[in-house]
Amino acid sequence: MKLSILNKLQEITKSGLDMMENKTLDKFEVGVVYYITEIGYMKDAERNEDYVVLADKEHFYYGGMAITKTFQTVEETLSTSELKEVLKAGLAITFEEKMSKNKRNYTICSFVEDDEQVESTPK
Repeated sequence: MKLSILNKLQEITKSGLDMMENKTLDKFEVGVVYYITEIGYMKDAERNEDYVVLADKEHFYYGGMAITKTFQTVEETLSTSELKEVLKAGLAITFEEKMSKNKRNYTICSFVEDDEQVESTPK
């Protein structure tokens, strides 16, 4: 990888959230259980909207609009102490691809029990 590209990528995390430091950007895979330990939000300057950033112990992930709305609802529904408790244990989630009425693909997440996992990221 060219150094200039690496520098640009490193700037993303430097200007990002603290939870992104020392973790690598990854993409969600359908059918894999992820154990989310941190939730944060960044601003999309072009759209003037927040989008969710999720992290496990080794990686961070950017969520689209549907995932962002789900986690905003989670934060509205759970108390601060409940959310901290769930994240401390690792919130188990999976992802699924959907198609909108307009034929656009998007990703949603589901919350699962530990024993429902088939394949998982490390806790």
